Amino acid sequence: MKYNLVLKSVVTSADANLPLIDYLEKKYTYKDRGYWQNKIETGEILVNGCKAPAEYLLMPDDAVIYTISDYYEEDLDCNYKIEFENHNIVVVSKPANLPVQTTRRIYKQTLTQLLKTNLKLPNIYPIHRIDRETSGLIVYLKNKFVSGPYKKEPIKILKEKYYIVVVKGIFEKEEEFVSVPLREAADNVVNYKMIYDEKGKNAETHFYKLGDDGENSLLLARLLTGRKHQIRAHAAHLGFPVLGDKLYSFESKYFLKRCDDDLSENDLKVLGANNHMLHAYCLILDLEKKSEIKVFSEQFSDEMRKVLNRIDNWEAKAKDIIEFNEKCEI
Repeated sequence: MKYNLVLKSVVTSADANLPLIDYLEKKYTYKDRGYWQNKIETGEILVNGCKAPAEYLLMPDDAVIYTISDYYEEDLDCNYKIEFENHNIVVVSKPANLPVQTTRRIYKQTLTQLLKTNLKLPNIYPIHRIDRETSGLIVYLKNKFVSGPYKKEPIKILKEKYYIVVVKGIFEKEEEFVSVPLREAADNVVNYKMIYDEKGKNAETHFYKLGDDGENSLLLARLLTGRKHQIRAHAAHLGFPVLGDKLYSFESKYFLKRCDDDLSENDLKVLGANNHMLHAYCLILDLEKKSEIKVFSEQFSDEMRKVLNRIDNWEAKAKDIIEFNEKCEI
């Protein structure tokens, strides 16, 4: 997909009085000074809609607009599905590899941008996180709650979150509760990778085995806390990394390789999947007036669907576990 990409930034007081070229070099670190000098001279950089010299001193609230002609994005699967909607929220099921928000390479084909355009809701935003390669359910806020406990913290409507996950190897236990505190690596090669640290934030995941195909195991993961990459980090901590996970398996080798170049067919074969096999399967929402709804997603990737088809009665087992947990809380 090619299109004209327009990047707009508004100058804050912290960047006021910076020359335009210094501002660009600071904000867009992936290009050098000579590149920005050329873009300014050719008029591809505008300030408040007008050409400005490289030495122009920026003022607070100046709008710096950078236009990239014929910007290329890889074509992604943008076929999301709305699973539930009311006046406040919309629950959407997304395919694997569709980013929720803008990434360094993807601006137009994001779930948030698609919903803003298709639903004509410019202020819609997700109330929780889901990774690009993870498929399944995510909740968006359409209109702010005007009263009650969700007015300031809309994420509180998320009472329960369950994920379907395929892990590498045979998971022997029928269930396992993991309580392993996590923090960002910070000093690691991949500094936002989550690692175990006894001083990290509390993180709890309950894994239930749904079956295996002789090589890999299918698990249901119940999130009891909501830390970044929690399921992936906890599964790897147990010695059963998520199949296809580039960050939490093989010491991040394939994640680092992908940052520099595309992965080869052989790389993907070793990983076991094009995208990590993690799916946001079920959300239990605690809505206003104390009413609850349960939402499921069956928008599995083709790769995950093949694994599911090899495991008998997994869906019935998963729903029985979810129902049992609900009854235990009553």
